[in-house]
Amino acid sequence: LGWTPETALGQTIRYNRREANVVGVVKDFHQASLHEPVEPMILYMIPARSRPFVVVRLAGFDIKETLASLGITWNQFVPDLPFEFFFLDDKVEQQYVADRRFERIFRVSSSIAIVIACLGLFGLAAFIADRRTKEIGVRKVLGANTPQILVLLSREFILLTIVAFTIAAPIGWVTVHGWLDGFEFRITPGPGLFLMAGGVALGITLLAISWQAVRAATGNPVNALRNE
Repeated sequence: LGWTPETALGQTIRYNRREANVVGVVKDFHQASLHEPVEPMILYMIPARSRPFVVVRLAGFDIKETLASLGITWNQFVPDLPFEFFFLDDKVEQQYVADRRFERIFRVSSSIAIVIACLGLFGLAAFIADRRTKEIGVRKVLGANTPQILVLLSREFILLTIVAFTIAAPIGWVTVHGWLDGFEFRITPGPGLFLMAGGVALGITLLAISWQAVRAATGNPVNALRNE
């Protein structure tokens, strides 16, 4: 309306065929989903019988007994209307049903993808360790220690993880920001979040291949050379 909170006091508003004076101004507050912007709002007094709603704050103890007592009181004052109720937190939850469903689907699908990737890494690590058995045996005979063998076997997987992160990070950045654009109020993910995800992915990679790498690095080189 072009008013400041100070100049709004005492002004006259015509709204819904009503005319009223402004007696106060409150700060913006959100009563819809965070997908929506804060809409202009007018709060005004109405006759008690015009809106058969009562807002009650419950203490949280013995809800069933409290509702029964409210029903009795309601029927005493408004016997011609049935006593019906709902909880505010349920109404708020309904605004995010689609987001909750997406969260569950994404969590389950991500978990399945991680498990499948770890199985693939485990199998690939076993294959590479078996293929390089003679090389590992020769290196150990020539003085290579266990940490050096671990680095040798893990280097390829670390490089592949970094390449995969380099490809996935921009795609994830675009996807996350595209999803957040559906919210009027949203966070702005920074590079740190994606770097943390890359670190977690690297940690999962090392965890998946560690057993095979340690087994190959700590094996007896005589056995490796004898097999050859």
